Amino acid sequence: MSASFRSILSHTAIFLSGIFIALLISTAQLTSQHDRQTSGSSSLQNALSESIRGAPSSSVKELQSRLIEEQQKMSELQSQISQLQQHSSLVNNTGSGDSHSESSSSTQYLREQLLQSYNNNNNVKDNQQEDICSILPKPTPTTLSLWSSHLSSIFNASKHSADSQEYIFRDFTAQLFNIMTPDRLQRSIKTLPLDWTPVERSLDILYKRLVAIQSEVDNYKKEKNLKSNEDVVPEEIMKRINTNTKLPRKLNVLVMGGSVTMGVVCHINPVTSATGKYSRRNCAWPGRLSYFFSQLFLGYELIDFHTLALGGTNTESGITMWDYSLLPGDVPYPDIVINAYATNDMHYNSVQDAIAKNISLHTSVLQLSQEFIRQVLTPKAGCRHAPPLLIYLDDYLGNEQNEIMTTLLSPQVINLMSGYYGIASMSYGDAVRDIVYGDTKEWWFSSHWYEKGTYDRAVHPHMGMHISMIWVVAFNLMNLVTTYCSLPPAVDHSLKGESSIRHRRHHAGVEGISKGVWDYGYKSSKLNGLPSLRDSKQLEGGPRQKPRGIPPPLTESLSLEHVTQLWQDDSNANANLWKTSDECKSLGQINDNNMGHESLPKPCLYSWVANLERRLDNPQRITDKIKPYITSNEGWSAADDNNKLGWVPSSGIGSKFTLEFKKISQPIRAVTWMIMRSYGEKWEGSMLRVEVSSGDKILAKQDIEGTHNKKTSETYNIKMKLEGDGVSVGNDVKITFELVGGATFKISGMAICDH
Repeated sequence: MSASFRSILSHTAIFLSGIFIALLISTAQLTSQHDRQTSGSSSLQNALSESIRGAPSSSVKELQSRLIEEQQKMSELQSQISQLQQHSSLVNNTGSGDSHSESSSSTQYLREQLLQSYNNNNNVKDNQQEDICSILPKPTPTTLSLWSSHLSSIFNASKHSADSQEYIFRDFTAQLFNIMTPDRLQRSIKTLPLDWTPVERSLDILYKRLVAIQSEVDNYKKEKNLKSNEDVVPEEIMKRINTNTKLPRKLNVLVMGGSVTMGVVCHINPVTSATGKYSRRNCAWPGRLSYFFSQLFLGYELIDFHTLALGGTNTESGITMWDYSLLPGDVPYPDIVINAYATNDMHYNSVQDAIAKNISLHTSVLQLSQEFIRQVLTPKAGCRHAPPLLIYLDDYLGNEQNEIMTTLLSPQVINLMSGYYGIASMSYGDAVRDIVYGDTKEWWFSSHWYEKGTYDRAVHPHMGMHISMIWVVAFNLMNLVTTYCSLPPAVDHSLKGESSIRHRRHHAGVEGISKGVWDYGYKSSKLNGLPSLRDSKQLEGGPRQKPRGIPPPLTESLSLEHVTQLWQDDSNANANLWKTSDECKSLGQINDNNMGHESLPKPCLYSWVANLERRLDNPQRITDKIKPYITSNEGWSAADDNNKLGWVPSSGIGSKFTLEFKKISQPIRAVTWMIMRSYGEKWEGSMLRVEVSSGDKILAKQDIEGTHNKKTSETYNIKMKLEGDGVSVGNDVKITFELVGGATFKISGMAICDH
């Protein structure tokens, strides 16, 4: 018998002895109270019988109840001792008996112990609130186990909506699915959010819609006398339910990216060249995800994926789009934002931009990523719009750089920024990197670098990557759900010190204040298993309450000595932005949870970006967007050459047009132009002069080049700040554009804004 097993038996014997002694003491006390003349019996049973006869009826019932409980405990402990002895005998007696029987008994013992633990956890009430976690088993299974247990359903949900009948890509998808094993998908998870409040808010939205749709489905089945779990609801009925605007809204996910996210060359695959239904946005992974989740969840449409993707744009463009809310009118304020600019941030054009700024590519990517993160995590309007859940996606597995160490700059920066700001991140590259490096001539998971027979630069991956990306993103989103639901339950305290369940899970983002006193966030509760503190004295040396908001910008000069004060100063200066839900309610301000489908606040009086939305995807629609504000036009029109849509001059030098905005309804302090710069004889000497005025006063004037020394065409953001306070409400604004050099120019977007 092993020493550890002897120790277990020793502790158990002591425990049983304690119970026995407690019973004797209880018996003696009861006997003494009700019959002091009764002789002490040599048996426990006689003493107990005498005690029961002399005790009041209530005491008898209580004693009987206690006896039953103690007997049950003794029985359970004896059973466990028996099992432990049997298990030890099987483990130690390796020289005799059947090894298969030994393994089977050991496995059975382990199974029973796990089952007991599972049942105990299943009976624990964490809190009485219904949420999406309440429909998952307890303890919450891992994403890895859930995924591995539903591989067939996941595979069937992975088909393209246009391929739902024939499923011509079935074998190709199956081959990809076989390679993209669950453990590979697990590798794609890089960092988790520090503050889980946006996750909780998103899951609330999902759960409300799920319950509402389920209620509609149940009502339909009841009306048609269908069996609740067996009969399938007809497709047309599910469509009617999903499009019912009276139901709670869907979860809104905004994916921002460049040409990869847009789906350029996504149609290339090893199955067929007839890919008209699978081109560009319809083929790209964001466009596939809504259908994937719908099929996975029995046809229930719970999530909308909106794509804000434009070729040639990177995180710098994303900063401008988010800052000025340059989103299509039908895109609501997002609950989740996925930054998918990684490939374009590492693009040749981004490298050249860094060189032009005399900084390294690493510094450029870091600065852009940090500015984007700070833009998204800062509330747009305090209580009105809480920051969305931000997730960074590293989709770069290209060969813009030939040196592998250089290609790894993107994941390094994303990991650094994610850790510092506490945001979630995922990596497609880390999931498949070994496959690609093992055979750089493959083109299922990366670009086709040997398409012309020799190694060449290729940016855009093909259909295989977009199918695989469905699983990477879905796995990471599901991991957020299972991780959140695995967190211990928590009880918060409102500002008045009253107990309320505001955050249902205890996590690092929960602000721990009890009746206005900072107590290191400590709360004892049966829910979280923490005991009450023995001493009310506050222990010295613990952390002060963390300042609200986001930490100060990460720069080379940021020091440990000053970081706390800088963070506190910024938090105080922007206190109006960082309010809790209770504070918003106490001020009578609109809370984000009730905002529904309302879009981002619009800081721009007028804005558009070509090809950013389907309603601005051809020359006529660009013309219709500009025409209402043109007061004069000499030789400018919309054109779409080489799939580069924009507003261009056609009469050479001197081509000129003017926009006027009368009695403006919001102030204007800056204007931004998205322009395309290109190369070649046609673009030589290209120069545009822009002049902004109000009344007789010129507020800004600038000559903008339309050419550069790169063999590419790319988008630039040109910002012009107006003098003084700009133009105030009620005044007029006039903007004149004139080609003063070269033969052509291209404007691909405008933003006339309050900052």
